[in-house]
Formats: sequence, C-alpha cells, structure tokens
Amino acid sequence: MGTVISTEAYTVIDTIVIDTVTPECRMAFLGHSRVLDIQIHRPNAAVRVGDVILGRVRAVVPSIRGAFIDLGDQ
Repeated sequence: MGTVISTEAYTVIDTIVIDTVTPECRMAFLGHSRVLDIQIHRPNAAVRVGDVILGRVRAVVPSIRGAFIDLGDQ
C-alpha cells in the first residue's frame, strides 16, 4: 500500500480577539479574516481537558520553535 499525501491546506490562526466585558471570557480565533474557532470560558465552570488557559508569553525560543508561557499562580 502506498503513502497517502493530503493536499488540504491548513489555515494558520493570525488573529485572536478576546472579549472580557462580561464575567465570561469570549475568544474568537481568525485566519485570513475568517472565524476558525470560538471559545467561551466561564469563571465558575470546572476545568476540563481542552480548556483554554490564559497566559502571558515570557520568552520565545526560536531554536526549539517554542515559547515559555506564564500561567500565573492560580
């Protein structure tokens, strides 16, 4: 059996819009001016796998193609 190669292009998230006017945090992830995903975080909800955690980028390390994120102490 041969190798299957996908020609489907992936869309990169280039913009994140965050709304925290209400007690919940609403986020929209956009790529090429199109909404790719919308997530809502409610402060009193239990933490689950797949939840988005707010953090601050402290350092970007190109050699490992990664970043160190400060998630706070909560």
